[in-house]
Amino acid sequence: MTTPTAKPSDDFRVIITGAGGFVGSPLIAALRRLLPINSELLGTTRDTTDCDDNQTLDVTDSTAVSEVIAKFQPTHIVHLAALSAISDAEQHSRSAWDVNLIGTLNVADAIMRHCPEACLISISSAQVYGFTANVENILTEDSIVKPANIYGVTKASSDLALIQMATKGLKTIILRPFNHTGPSQEEAFAIPSFAAQIARIEAGIQLPVIKVGTLDSSRDFLDVRDVADAYSLAVTKSNEIASGTIINIASGKPHRMGEILDKLISMSNVSIEIEYDVARSRPNDIPNFAGDTGRAKALLGWHAKYDFDDTLKDVLNYFRQEYKKQT
Repeated sequence: MTTPTAKPSDDFRVIITGAGGFVGSPLIAALRRLLPINSELLGTTRDTTDCDDNQTLDVTDSTAVSEVIAKFQPTHIVHLAALSAISDAEQHSRSAWDVNLIGTLNVADAIMRHCPEACLISISSAQVYGFTANVENILTEDSIVKPANIYGVTKASSDLALIQMATKGLKTIILRPFNHTGPSQEEAFAIPSFAAQIARIEAGIQLPVIKVGTLDSSRDFLDVRDVADAYSLAVTKSNEIASGTIINIASGKPHRMGEILDKLISMSNVSIEIEYDVARSRPNDIPNFAGDTGRAKALLGWHAKYDFDDTLKDVLNYFRQEYKKQT
C-alpha cells in the first residue's frame, strides 16, 4: 500500500458508475448529504431505461469510459457498475468477466491517463472470501481470498488488478460489502424474493406457498442505506487512507435465512406454507458468512445503524405497494 497524498481542495467531482442500480440512488442521496453543496455528481448507467438524471455509459466500452472521465475530470469515482447477482453471473459468465473485471480495468486505465490524482473507490464483494468462511467465523480483510462462485472470482480478479495498479500510482480504495438489502432490490436476491412472494400472496395473485432454497445458512446483512453511508464516507476520507487499502463493510451480526423468512411471515396476517425448491439452492453454498467491522470503524468512522427488523419491514412494504398497483 502507498502513502496517502494530501487533500488538494474541498472541491468534489464524483462519478458514480452503475448509478441506475440498487445502491445508486441511496448513494447519491448520501453523497448529497455529506459533501459540500458545490460538489458535482455524475451518475452513469448502462441501461437507458434507468437514466433519469444519469448519463448512459457502458463500462465495457473503453473509449466511452475514457471520454466521460476525460471530460468530467472527477476527483473521485465510486465504481458500482457490476453484474452483481450470483445467479446471473453463473448463467452469463462471459458478461460477468466483461463487466466486473474488464469494466473495472477500463475505469482504472482512464483515471491513470486523464486524471491521475483522482481516487477510484471500487466496490468489490465479500464473495471473494468464499470457502474461507468455512474455516473462519468472522472474515477480516486479511482472510484468504478463495471464491466459491464465478461472481466472487471476477471480483477477486478485479481486486488483484487494482492492488497491482496501486503500486504504479493509481489511488484506489477497495470496499468489500457483505449482503445488503432494502426496497427496490431485485428478486434474484433472497430477502426481496421472500418479501415479493408474501406480497403477492397477500394480494391474491400467488398461492399461499413460498418457494425457497436453503434456509440453514447464515448471512451478515446490512441495510442499503448503511452501505451507501459507508461508500460516501470513503469519498470524504479518501485522502486519509492509503492506496490499495481493502475495507470490509459488514454488520458483524449474521442472521439465519430461516429466521429471516420467519420474521417476514410474522409481519403478514395470512397463512403461508414453505416449500423447498431445489432450483433456488446454489451449488457450493457457504453455511455461514460474517465480516469483521474493525477497519471500517477505524478508517471510516462507520458502523451499521439501521435496525434489521425495520429493514425487513421496508422491503416487504415496498413489494406490498408494488402489487397493490396491480390489483
